[in-house]
Amino acid sequence: MKALLITSKECPPCTEMKAQFADLIKEGEIQEKTLEDNGDEVTVLMNKFGLNLPSLVILSEKGELILSI
Repeated sequence: MKALLITSKECPPCTEMKAQFADLIKEGEIQEKTLEDNGDEVTVLMNKFGLNLPSLVILSEKGELILSI
């Protein structure tokens, strides 16, 4: 499984969500993907799974969506 936090640097709710998961991001349990730094990958994920910013997603080994918040 892979946990991703999808954010944008200019999004106040994204900043709040990132702060809530800061320890898990630092420990490597959650990987942060920003729209600015990972635009193509983030756009594909958002379109494929109908995500909004911010989103915490859990993906299976095959890249299938297990959970999104």
